[in-house]
Amino acid sequence: MTRRYLLAVAVVPLISSVPASSAGSISVALLFDITFSVTPDHVPTEGRFEQTIRAMTKHFQPRDSAVIGLVTNRVAFGPVHRSSAKELIADWRKLLVFPPAERFGPSPLFDALNAGASRVRDLPGRRAVVLWTDGKPTGNVLSAEEVGARAADAGVSLNVIVDDKPSVSAPSGRQFGIEKPCQVFDAMTRMTGGVCLMNTHPTSAPVKQLEQVLEQLRNH
Repeated sequence: MTRRYLLAVAVVPLISSVPASSAGSISVALLFDITFSVTPDHVPTEGRFEQTIRAMTKHFQPRDSAVIGLVTNRVAFGPVHRSSAKELIADWRKLLVFPPAERFGPSPLFDALNAGASRVRDLPGRRAVVLWTDGKPTGNVLSAEEVGARAADAGVSLNVIVDDKPSVSAPSGRQFGIEKPCQVFDAMTRMTGGVCLMNTHPTSAPVKQLEQVLEQLRNH
């Protein structure tokens, strides 16, 4: 992923506007971090992602919609205004056609959240980005504070679900990993009225955490 491409994704201006919408509807960008550190498995056969999509649409009401995105060393999105699990899963499977090498290298999670906010900023209702990740951002163009400020100005809440994976021990016995996995995202989520939640069973889909995000978004 080149710095030029990330800049092209990241610097799209976020306009502070609230589009006309039906009361209570929500528009969500659901982003999956599929870098190798998140899952070493063959992604198309990893059922947790599709299970998460189904869990989201199960709680959809009329006029709710979503867009699916994936994060490797770049960010890619499907079409907007999808509302059924069938459509969104079809979008997800189409996104999985990419060179395997893209799963290695940097994980620009802050830039991905910014791109997600740009994607939903003009959609109707309450707008949100939900990112499921292992919480290890690298290679970003934008800082967490910049991304939070842009999303807040656009009226888009940022929400992150972080897998609670054990730290890796070095031969010296020193632990490597994020001691408080949500800490890196806390400031930006609070700025936008969103949350950062831990998935305490990282081998399972974060269904309960996603339900909590959707409930908070609906009742905000």
